[in-house]
Amino acid sequence: MVPCFRMTRRLRGRAELSAAAALEPCADLIGLASDWRAAGRVYHLPYGSLVGRVSNLLAAGRCVSVGDDLWDATRAIPVCALTGEAAGAAAALGVAAGIDPAAIDVRELQKALRERGGILSL
Repeated sequence: MVPCFRMTRRLRGRAELSAAAALEPCADLIGLASDWRAAGRVYHLPYGSLVGRVSNLLAAGRCVSVGDDLWDATRAIPVCALTGEAAGAAAALGVAAGIDPAAIDVRELQKALRERGGILSL
């Protein structure tokens, strides 16, 4: 038998997102995610949940900074793809500007994500 772990380690980021907070729009929005457990529920994912508390650290996928009440919804493949795209775009913007990705202009990140087809509002 092989043990299967659904919940593993996560980033303690600048923002730890809870299910209640994720229902409200945020200024540093990187994308929207549906909840496969509840039809019609849409979560707003902030950039702060990808940014580590140490410099030059971004997380994506199952490792983003969310609370236990939201982890099960954010570990699904579409959210992992969304956070991966946002983390990659943020890293590229940081490298291009010669700065820590945590210091990038989130509006520039949002613009880059929209240009790639990202949906940041309903």
